[in-house]
Amino acid sequence: MSFSSSAKEELMRITSRHFGCVIAELSAIAQVSGSILLGRGGMGLSIQVESNALARKIYTTMKQAFLVDLEISVKDSRRLNKQHVYFVTVRQKLPHILKTLGLMERGSVPQKGLPKECSRSCCRKAFLRGVFLACGSVSNPEKAYHLEMVFKNTALCEAVRMMLTEDGIKAGVSQRKGDHVLYMKDADSIGVFLALIGAHNAILQHENARIIKQMRNQANRALNCDQANLDKTVSASARQCACIRFLMEAGEFDSLSDVLREAGELRLNHPEGTIAELADLCEAPTGKSGMNHRLRKLCKLAEEMGFAYENEENA
Repeated sequence: MSFSSSAKEELMRITSRHFGCVIAELSAIAQVSGSILLGRGGMGLSIQVESNALARKIYTTMKQAFLVDLEISVKDSRRLNKQHVYFVTVRQKLPHILKTLGLMERGSVPQKGLPKECSRSCCRKAFLRGVFLACGSVSNPEKAYHLEMVFKNTALCEAVRMMLTEDGIKAGVSQRKGDHVLYMKDADSIGVFLALIGAHNAILQHENARIIKQMRNQANRALNCDQANLDKTVSASARQCACIRFLMEAGEFDSLSDVLREAGELRLNHPEGTIAELADLCEAPTGKSGMNHRLRKLCKLAEEMGFAYENEENA
């Protein structure tokens, strides 16, 4: 089971606290996936979903909430990797159901967003949960941070975006083949949204994956930094050794001061040593800066005498 499917399965097991939450969740699903039917069978509300479990939830919840009989049917899906499409249709008490779900007000004007009667914070969460169940998906956080909800209707997409903004969640909007895609690509926004709609197991997996990613990134940065420092040390040591040998071959090394000769000999004898390690090997107490100054002076003397160092990469 994918991470997205697992999160949705968890959300479908949530029991709404009161009737307002039930209506808010059903309203969201109906606004995303519902359509009005007109035909010989009379007027009806049909909700189309691609999940068998969600179709059963809609059927059971509507039957209990409105005490009506519903029809459920299955058709083959035309979408790639989607086997079936499920239709849950209700024809009884339709004006009452449409009004209760906030789909129609006076004058038969379609409404978008949270029904006015559902004013509690838990109703808002239930509405967003219904939207995600109907048209949302979330990537496995071990691979990428991406959550999206796909809408056919511009007004509904904007209404949901405004709700997310009010809850402090940043979401972008893009177009894809005529659809409106509301998306989140940062871990913080996705985590807050999953927690808001009640996907607590999913948020734990999300945070675990996030922590592991951060630890890996920190380890990689530390490794890269250590490697860069090592390369820098090796390159500097090779240059210093070359300068010291040049001074020896030119007969100038023996005429240098005792501290410079000591520094040069220590570098030649310990080419892999750090500046601090060479300073510790000096007979007289010497600090890292003192040893670094002596080695720099040796290199400067060699360059003033015409020495030009080329490492293997530049040779």
